[in-house]
Amino acid sequence: MTRFRLCLAALLVAAAPPAAPARMIVGAQLYTARDALARDLPGTLGAIRQSGYRDVEVAGVGQVPAARLRRSLDRAGLRAHAFHADWKLLRDTPASVFTDARILGARFVVLAWLPPEERATAAQWRVWVARLNRLGLEARRRGLRMAYHPHDFEFGQVDGIVPFDLLRDGLDQRLVDFEIDVYWAAKAGRDPVALVRSLGRRTPLLHLKDIDCRTRAFADVGDGCLNWPALMRAARAAGVTHAYIERDDPQDAVRSLDRGRRFLVRKGLR
Repeated sequence: MTRFRLCLAALLVAAAPPAAPARMIVGAQLYTARDALARDLPGTLGAIRQSGYRDVEVAGVGQVPAARLRRSLDRAGLRAHAFHADWKLLRDTPASVFTDARILGARFVVLAWLPPEERATAAQWRVWVARLNRLGLEARRRGLRMAYHPHDFEFGQVDGIVPFDLLRDGLDQRLVDFEIDVYWAAKAGRDPVALVRSLGRRTPLLHLKDIDCRTRAFADVGDGCLNWPALMRAARAAGVTHAYIERDDPQDAVRSLDRGRRFLVRKGLR
């Protein structure tokens, strides 16, 4: 190639518009339907698929062996990109967790909860930050990715420190991501839009849950007071690839998931 053509090619690349962000997939968090799944696994998965979902995040079905759950997901036409793992298993037998994730076809293994006795001091939080970094390295060796899901307690104070700040500053960005739950961020008094923006590419996963404007309780997506247009814009700008609709206390899980999805579609936000 001549020098002129090389220069021209460089100019064209520089002038090209930035690549469009990858499409964000909106899925269902199976924790929402944990009770229904315990009663009727294939029927509930089928109903979730009939509601228009193709992607799910696995949680709340720990009693079902991974191989059986994968067969049920396949039969329902669903796929799992992320998998919530029990903290004890991640601490004691992480290899079994990563094996289950591979069986399920998941890319992300998420630590989504620590009990009070594991997070009572700043020293305990530092232990978990170091452990998550080690788990992230092991996950990467297996073609997986670790993530941490904060609730509200990470934004409070423990021994004069804010655990979320410790996580944000101490987790190796090359090994461990965040899965921000917009309800819990709002419940803790944080602006979820600003939080997602501040983390940027560090939060490829998101939980979509609404908050009741008066009681601060859970609400179906679209029934609360979160700013969904701003949230979804921030999520796309941050590079979120998978966002999961969820409600922790639904009276009718499938209906709650369906209403949330329909709201986003109706508002042109999906």
